[in-house]
Amino acid sequence: MPVQPRRLSGPLTTAEAASKLGVDLRVVQRALRKGYLHGEKVGNAWVIPEAALAQLAVAGPHPFRGIAPSHPTAWMPSFMSATAAAHELGVTDGYVGTLVRRGRLEGQRVGVWLAVSEGSVARFAEQRRPVEEDAESGEIRRLILGGTCPWCGRTNLLVPARHVTSRHGIDRRALRRLMGVRARTSICAPEQTERRRQHNLRPERLAQLRTLTPWEETRGTRRPAPATRPSTPRPGPAASAASGRKRIDPPQRERILAQREAGMTFRTIAEEEDISEVTVLRICRGHR
Repeated sequence: MPVQPRRLSGPLTTAEAASKLGVDLRVVQRALRKGYLHGEKVGNAWVIPEAALAQLAVAGPHPFRGIAPSHPTAWMPSFMSATAAAHELGVTDGYVGTLVRRGRLEGQRVGVWLAVSEGSVARFAEQRRPVEEDAESGEIRRLILGGTCPWCGRTNLLVPARHVTSRHGIDRRALRRLMGVRARTSICAPEQTERRRQHNLRPERLAQLRTLTPWEETRGTRRPAPATRPSTPRPGPAASAASGRKRIDPPQRERILAQREAGMTFRTIAEEEDISEVTVLRICRGHR
């Protein structure tokens, strides 16, 4: 029987890969099926590139031993799971997926799992650190948490983000980036946050919250359409003008803005001006 010449380099079979890695044949077959190990199916056999095994050399002589095979990153050097990346960055798992979709982190899908590059996580953490330690960001953070607007100097702001959005056109996300804080950090005044927390702890408030329909049960629900549509005559131009929204003249708009600057609530202004609270909110935010 002729002896086959020994192959120096090129594609390997599963048996040859298992022999090189020092693991059982079934371990390599499972890694190929799960996508942990890159290979190509040729007929009924797997063909593994030599470069795929070279990537596992950094894991040691036994890369698959002693590692929990529940996540593909256990078989992928220089990659970590989304949960580990979230713990490293101090964010949630869902936000890690958002960063991968936006291209700010390098990752790849392996089945239903998400593997994130360790190098991209380290670079992203380094990019965030100068922003958090910036002196200007620290001053903006100090003023906002103290209830003072950094741009116009207004003080005693319970919800500074509302004032900054309506007056200076900076939304909450941009404000948090300028402050150097994370997405879930509270930027309200501490007394306002405590007041809201105590309000939600009242027995009548807790009873009201328990009567609300859970959000999962309201998804996909639609209002039933009427069986017969009532035939009402179409209003003319005069009726349409009369039933339209109330016109706000410039003096009234200035008066509403002055009342809001004085600290009056939207509901109080709406009752005094005989308009809706939504209209007052849109005027104060510059939409009307």
